[in-house]
Amino acid sequence: MDIEKNLDAPKDTTTASESAGNNRYIKPAETKVQVALRVRPFIQKEILDNEQKCVKCFTETNQV
Repeated sequence: MDIEKNLDAPKDTTTASESAGNNRYIKPAETKVQVALRVRPFIQKEILDNEQKCVKCFTETNQV
């Protein structure tokens, strides 16, 4: 499972390079992270409180 982050450079209008139009940012190397999750069915209290699912499980590919 790949996790993507938005790695946009922070904007700082006080730097000299930005005012000169040289607006370069070196993007860090992409890192793949695997995380172990325990996904369980709703318990009775959650069903009675009309809770909603917040994740989707794809059992064929073991992805959440």
